[in-house]
Amino acid sequence: MRLRKQLMVSLSGALVAVSALVPQVKADSLSDKQQRLNKLQSQADQVSSEIARQRAKANAIQSKIDDYQAHIDSMNQQIEASQRQVDEIRSKIDRLMDQMAQNQKQLTEDKRKLREMLRAAYEYGQVPYLEVLFKATSWDDLLTRLQALSQVSRSEKQLADRVAALQVQLREQQRDQEASFRQLKTKVQRLQELRDQNLALQSEQKQALSIVSRGLDLQELRRVQLQNQIGMTQDEIQELKQEAQRSAAQASAASASASTSTSTNSGSSASGGSSQTPAPASTTLRSGNGSDIATYAASFVGHPYVWGAAGPNSFDCSGLVMYVYNRFGISLPHSSYAQFGMGTPVAKSDLQAGDLVFFSTDGGGASHVGIYLGNGEMVSAQSQRSGVKEAYIFSGYWANSYIGARRIVQ
Repeated sequence: MRLRKQLMVSLSGALVAVSALVPQVKADSLSDKQQRLNKLQSQADQVSSEIARQRAKANAIQSKIDDYQAHIDSMNQQIEASQRQVDEIRSKIDRLMDQMAQNQKQLTEDKRKLREMLRAAYEYGQVPYLEVLFKATSWDDLLTRLQALSQVSRSEKQLADRVAALQVQLREQQRDQEASFRQLKTKVQRLQELRDQNLALQSEQKQALSIVSRGLDLQELRRVQLQNQIGMTQDEIQELKQEAQRSAAQASAASASASTSTSTNSGSSASGGSSQTPAPASTTLRSGNGSDIATYAASFVGHPYVWGAAGPNSFDCSGLVMYVYNRFGISLPHSSYAQFGMGTPVAKSDLQAGDLVFFSTDGGGASHVGIYLGNGEMVSAQSQRSGVKEAYIFSGYWANSYIGARRIVQ
């Protein structure tokens, strides 16, 4: 009995000593978490500043693109108006050329008619035209014939002069129209060159905007990741503070229990008897497969997250896993890092309902665990803000943080 008493006293002292160490461990962990939080917040501030700078750059580029577009639209309108004028002038030139050709044709026809009139007046039968002068019978007859020829010539000359004058006028109009045509064509070509230059510059700006936009998307994704990590780290800090308070209370209770145990054991030794209180038995569900485990785990969606809690009303990530599996008669440690060493490894492509999926949320290993439900979904106790909820693990934040899976139930 004396040996038993000494053993109980030694065990109680050991418990007190371990309890006394817990606050220091928690304090060190809290300091690390606070440093990590400060670092994350600093990174988030830098990312936000970079996003603001990139957005300002994107706005400036977009403004240039809009200016180029305004110039391009204006030039297109000028090109269209000038092209219409070019088409009108081309039509006028074609009409003038047609008129000149028609005048020339009419002159030729009128000359022919005059000659025919001359022949009809002075020729007799098959007598050639030049012989008319030599057919005169007297001087008066010759003068009459010469006067007639002169009148015909004057008529022909007047007709030719009128046509020539008209042709000169038409040629001058043609020259004027052709000069306007050349000027407009030059203007159109110059406008097209300027438009093409603006299009090329606008294309360069659009490429620059595309690059900046892709960078902004990456920065926004990085900011979301940092915000998630900051939120989780803040939750972990709060939980560590609460755990430190609980540990301090447990240390105080353990110290009081050690004193009480010493007194009780002394009394028991004197009386020659002892008493023990049996541990409460846990109620377990029937043995189940992975689907049963996944279904049971999903029933806790909406429960609050409390660091260090293991059910039934609140959980942390490893506490939910431990509680669910324990209800099926399977004991697991209350630590995501320790649970990562349980069971057998499973490839991501071979995941089944009930498998444990692990994530590195702080870059330090298996800092988060969930229970796979199937179809890319898991259930886990995520944070004080989220509580127990389902999440898709094949894309986004959880896909980037995924580090492996373990199968507990074969």
